[in-house]
Amino acid sequence: MEASLHPLLSHVDIKDAHRPKEHLIAELEELRRRLAEFQTSEARDAWSCVETALRESEERYRELFENASDIVYTHDLSGRFTSVNKATERITGYTRAEALQMTIAELVAPEHLALAERMIDEEVRGSERTRYELEIITKSGHRVALELSTRLVYREGRPVGVQGIARDVTERRRVVEALRQQHEQQQTILDSVPGMMLSLGLDGRIVRANRAAARLFGSALENLERRSIDELHPRDAAAFVREGLDLVASGQVVASAVREIPAASGGRRWIQKDIAPYRDETGNIIGAIVFAVDITERKQVEEVARDNERHFRALFELAPIGIARLDLAGRILESNRALQEMWGYGPDDLAGRVMIEFTHNDDAPQAMQSLRDLVSGRRDRVQAEGRYFRKDGILIWADVTGTLVRDAMGQPQFVIATLENVSERKEAEEALRESNIRLTGWVTELEQRSREISLLSEMGDLLQACRSADEAHAVITRMARQLFPTESGSVSVIGTNVNLVECVALWGTPVGERLFPPDECWALRRGRVHVVQDAQLGLVCKHMPRATTSSYMCVPMMAQGEALGVLILTLPEGARLAEAKQRLAMTVAEHSALALANLKLHDTLRAQSIRDPLTGLFNRRYMEESLEREMRRAARGRHPVGIIMLDLDHFKPFNDSFGHEAGDTLLREVGSVLQRSIRGEDIACRYGGEEFTLILPEASLADAAQRAEHIREAIRGLNVQHRRQQLEPVTVSLGVAIYPDHGPTGDSVLRAADSALYQAKARGRDRVVVSPAGPSSRGAITDVG
Repeated sequence: MEASLHPLLSHVDIKDAHRPKEHLIAELEELRRRLAEFQTSEARDAWSCVETALRESEERYRELFENASDIVYTHDLSGRFTSVNKATERITGYTRAEALQMTIAELVAPEHLALAERMIDEEVRGSERTRYELEIITKSGHRVALELSTRLVYREGRPVGVQGIARDVTERRRVVEALRQQHEQQQTILDSVPGMMLSLGLDGRIVRANRAAARLFGSALENLERRSIDELHPRDAAAFVREGLDLVASGQVVASAVREIPAASGGRRWIQKDIAPYRDETGNIIGAIVFAVDITERKQVEEVARDNERHFRALFELAPIGIARLDLAGRILESNRALQEMWGYGPDDLAGRVMIEFTHNDDAPQAMQSLRDLVSGRRDRVQAEGRYFRKDGILIWADVTGTLVRDAMGQPQFVIATLENVSERKEAEEALRESNIRLTGWVTELEQRSREISLLSEMGDLLQACRSADEAHAVITRMARQLFPTESGSVSVIGTNVNLVECVALWGTPVGERLFPPDECWALRRGRVHVVQDAQLGLVCKHMPRATTSSYMCVPMMAQGEALGVLILTLPEGARLAEAKQRLAMTVAEHSALALANLKLHDTLRAQSIRDPLTGLFNRRYMEESLEREMRRAARGRHPVGIIMLDLDHFKPFNDSFGHEAGDTLLREVGSVLQRSIRGEDIACRYGGEEFTLILPEASLADAAQRAEHIREAIRGLNVQHRRQQLEPVTVSLGVAIYPDHGPTGDSVLRAADSALYQAKARGRDRVVVSPAGPSSRGAITDVG
């Protein structure tokens, strides 16, 4: 403070202290004023520094907030986000604007939503900070595991929201799961080891153990890890396991040791132990691996063997199976009579020879490995089947068991090999195997035939239900894909003009023409199946590619002695057509031909039921059905329907003059004129005798009248000959009406057209008359032309 006041006091002269009191008071007031000004200036400077520091701090916080690799967010107590950083967009896939419109409930996986809500409740109840894991659903639908650290945000002493940091721990979870699976796999491998295995630290603590070790010490597996070996019981067993740990720490490998020790389950067991150092990545010894095998049974066998040594020779010679005593190099030291007879050698022919000489070359490597395992002491007994050559060259199968015999010190001494001739059994097994293969093939083929029969039955049912050829073609395509999944093919039918065969069904990737003359297919020419197994040698149809190398077959589709088309089946490159596949293709062709013939017959019968046989036009019954249908359609669409009724003039005198056959010829010619004069959607029918009716959907009255006039002129210009006789020209009278102008129903419009036709007859024939447009129309019937 003194330093701050110094500039203000520097002008005061102490010598003037004796001046009058008024002068001193004035000076003091001036001093106070200047001091206030100085303090105000200093406060402004200080506040400016504070604001600058706050702004810099806020900028650093904002930079950290935006560029953080983890999600940094806040949300209110209802769970709605109030701020998020850029990492939110990268991890969740939602833009910042989208995230700020969401709540915790919309982002968190449903099964973790209760956890998130519980953590918020705990914070509200007083938890300073919470840490937990949950999963969210990203915008793309993926799951992401997050580790959340959250705390409450207070305003004026009351909680108003939650601030949190969320770290993506999906990869960490995956690594943890991988480590867990790896640990389980390692434990499975350890447990499959036929003996006790322990991993010890140099301090004697157990790092890993298998279940055999747990059984030896009578403890649960999970209770062994991290315990000292000295804490385990039985004590003798623990001490035996620990022995050699000091030597291992110095880098030595402790050789096998055998000792009889008590077992936790009671009794005593002979244990063979091996211990070796365990090193880390840098080569430093960090522990030891102990492997111990229970050899109690082997010890008992050895003891029994010593007790029965005096009986060995008698058993050796009289045994019904071949026995040989081998040295550690695999040479035969002695053999019994059964082995000599088995191999066809004399008593002294086998001594000194290596057993591998008689072994089949394919079995020799395994036999040598088994012998090495025995000689090295890694195994005391091996068993396998092998092939051996007799002296006469005949190959026999033998079940071989090799047993290592040790001396009193436990060192390998020799090997006893027993051989049982199992050639008959192997022959029986081979015969059984071949029989099983054949049986499996039969079962597979039977299942395939059963599936094909089921599909054929379904195909027959579907084809019977078809109402059109297009439906039948679709059914054939669908079923053929299932019946011939590895083959390609097509079904082609002969057109109505019988000049071309057109493809109507395809599956796979068929080759060849899709439109071809019938005589290009040998199957259609001959009326029988044509199979080409080798395109280089077979007679290839012209509709197939010239360069084809695939096998194929053409099956004519016959019905009632008529060829309807052909089924073509093509196999993949290099495959051949099996007989079963050929039969299946013929069955499919038969089903398809029958269905298509039935549909063709159905179409023919339907045409006969609705067509006039003389003129080919629709008959009166079909006209009446069509008229009702068109009236309903016109009512819905609010469009007109024109009706033309026409009648040949003086037709009876014509028949009387030229005969009924000539009259039929004239009627056919008139039918042809009508068919040529109508649109595709129009309906022309023979109403009865020489009277005809036309239904013209969506035709106006003017269009219908114009059409009627065109027909009148065309019939008037007919040049009809019958039996080389020129027939007289004929004329026609026509009446025109239209819906809805001439009636609300088909019958009423038809009557109006008929009335107009009557008027045309009455006015002299050979004319078109249009019916008046209802009661309100002026004038009578209109005469056209």
